[in-house]
Amino acid sequence: MRTTFLSRPLVNEQLIHAANKNLWKVVDISDLGADPENMAIGEFENQAVASHPNDRGMRGISAALSKGVKVMEQ
Repeated sequence: MRTTFLSRPLVNEQLIHAANKNLWKVVDISDLGADPENMAIGEFENQAVASHPNDRGMRGISAALSKGVKVMEQ
């Protein structure tokens, strides 16, 4: 399971709680969304769309998930 990219502390808290209750691994990607360099700001007119991950943000998410999977395999 992973946390949210956008700042959603309550949602992340609920995700982490559910994961802990079910002994699931959680990959925290919330720090990626805190960096505007990871967002599509300026790439889209709609600000809601532009607040989502750009290519750099998606690479960061991919790297975090890959690292999380490798940790689980050990």
